[in-house]
Amino acid sequence: VYYTARKKGGGLCVAVASADTPEGPYIDHGPLICEAVGSIDAFPIRDENGKLFLVWKTDGNSQKQATPIWIQEMNEARSAMLSEPVELISNTLPWEANLVEGPAIVKHQDYYYMFYSAAGCCGKSCTYKSGVARSKNLMGPWEKDPRNPILVNDENWKCQGHGTPISAMGKNYFLYHGYSTSTGVYTGREGLLREYEINDDLWIDFLPHFLSSKIGVEKKGEVVYFEDDFSSKKLDPSWNWPITQTSKATINKKQLLVNLQSDNPALFGQKIYTKDYSGIVKLNMRKSTASSGIALIGDKNKYISLVASGTKLSIIEKKKGQNKAISEVDLKKIRRKLYLKLEVKNNTEVSFYYSLNNKDYIAINEKAINAGHLPPWDRALRIGLISTGNKGQLSTFDAFTLKN
Repeated sequence: VYYTARKKGGGLCVAVASADTPEGPYIDHGPLICEAVGSIDAFPIRDENGKLFLVWKTDGNSQKQATPIWIQEMNEARSAMLSEPVELISNTLPWEANLVEGPAIVKHQDYYYMFYSAAGCCGKSCTYKSGVARSKNLMGPWEKDPRNPILVNDENWKCQGHGTPISAMGKNYFLYHGYSTSTGVYTGREGLLREYEINDDLWIDFLPHFLSSKIGVEKKGEVVYFEDDFSSKKLDPSWNWPITQTSKATINKKQLLVNLQSDNPALFGQKIYTKDYSGIVKLNMRKSTASSGIALIGDKNKYISLVASGTKLSIIEKKKGQNKAISEVDLKKIRRKLYLKLEVKNNTEVSFYYSLNNKDYIAINEKAINAGHLPPWDRALRIGLISTGNKGQLSTFDAFTLKN
């Protein structure tokens, strides 16, 4: 696996790790290429003689410089680069703006084809597009398709790019990412698979249709995307959390136990799929000493949550690392079970509810809370669980459901 990481006190490097099986464990072999302005987007390729090469991009846009894409021979152990690098293409055309990146090369008949992306990849103001170049020799010269960019915004997807060509069952496909035009940054960059062909001029043509997969199961007129009653021995691998988070989550007797290892909140999120959705968490109040609840999460410093502590329910917004109480309700008395619901409409309108029986839900905030500021620049929102309090306190969750 070729990966990019920032070296201590320096820029980005392309490095490599290996394993005997795809699931690992991996042995890290360290960096292969570390340019002064950074190196990213590694792609391995063999020439017609079987020689192994590595293609990558100079991260010059981080320093307001050009972004050449290079190729260099690599040894079979993937432990060292051989000979000298050769430049293949760089950002020379107006549509490419400040960068070209994400090179991926495949050979069809007499030509090597390089798929590449350009301009701004991410965020609400993204301008990403994709083009293709071709060459009869892996080392060049490469010519760019005069029709570029050939993968641009359409009715359903925008800022499409940074992918890999693959072949299966006699057909060719491009696997890449893009933003949904209806949800944009809120659901983040989503994986797309699109068929392509080689036309009579020996250039790439993307076919108009996509391959799609169905997500979720319909139950009682609603689509349920994810359910977890914590009956498995391990936490479901679809749960996400901040990588610096130290608090642990364990499952015991069909309950998720979150033990706070510091005074920082613990967050566990699930991916969202649409602009309208809701999540319900079932809490065990008798076994919880921390403030526990449900949250819409941008990152560890940006979220909106509803937490229960004793008999008090509080809507807490964390913004720029600071907590702000938006609304509070005192229930006087809470039974062992408490249900908290978070509902989102039109990507940004957030409402909270509670119930003692999972049937009758009572609204807490009369006016929807605006979540427009939550998405990080290059990541999606998550909906999920929150545990907050002091080190040593415990949250106990019985179940979580995410549905449309």
